[in-house]
Formats: sequence, structure tokens, C-alpha cells
Amino acid sequence: MELVYKKAGHVELVRYSDSKRFLKNGVVSSVASKITNKTNTLPDGNKIFDLTFSAGKAGQVVVNFSSFQPALYAALTSATFTEGATVAVRKIEETTIPATAPLTVTLAKTPVTDTVVIHNEDDSPFVKVASGPTSGQFSVSGSTVTFASDNAED
Repeated sequence: MELVYKKAGHVELVRYSDSKRFLKNGVVSSVASKITNKTNTLPDGNKIFDLTFSAGKAGQVVVNFSSFQPALYAALTSATFTEGATVAVRKIEETTIPATAPLTVTLAKTPVTDTVVIHNEDDSPFVKVASGPTSGQFSVSGSTVTFASDNAED
């Protein structure tokens, strides 16, 4: 079901991780929710058809604004927002650390200074250092990210 709004109003976001509230004026174009029933099957040796049982539900809510709200975007991405400042839109690149030297990865675009965040496949963050990274660290120069040999793919 989709709700369509015709007037501007207050939009409040309550961030789940820390219960911080963000309240802004804005125009919501639409709100659409989607609930999916998740199921699993189990072979039944006595019947032609497998047994199907519930594995819970998955939900999603999509909110479309008719204008970009930088403060709400910053709240959703756990960034900080300063009035009058521009907000950099996040770009996610998936890559792997090379197995052999040079242990560098070239990003598609040169990032804005101090905005690079790197997580491993377990969603653990790497620590940014100025140079000479060691295990669990990385350094950035232009669009090149350098890793330590301890971080190389096996």
C-alpha cells in the first residue's frame, strides 16, 4: 500500500541505534511499505510436496521526499550536519585487498578528504592512518588506498 501526501509538514526521524531525534520541515511525496513472509521448506519423505513452514517476516518502508533533506540524510548515514555546509552523498565500492604487493586499491573517484570508511567482510572497521598502515589499518593518498601485508587476501 502506498500513501501519497499533498502537503508539507514536519518529518521526524528517530534513529534506532541511539534514540536521537531529528525533526525537519519537508515534503514527503509518498510512503510505501512492503511486508514479505519468509518461509523454509523441509523435504517430506511421505508426501510428494515438501513441508513449508514460516520463518518470520521481513519489512521495508520506502519514504520519498520531493526535495533533498541534508540533515535527515546525514542522520540516516550517521554523519554530522552543519547548517550551510554541503553533505557528501555516500558512495559504496566493493573490492578486495590484493594478495600480493602492491597492496593498494584505486577508488573510482578521488574521495573528499577524511571521508573514506573501510569495513571488512565481517563489518569490522579498519582504522585510517596517515602512512605506514599495519594490521587492520589503511592510508589514503588521492584515490589510492594502501593496506598492510597482514590484511592481504589469502
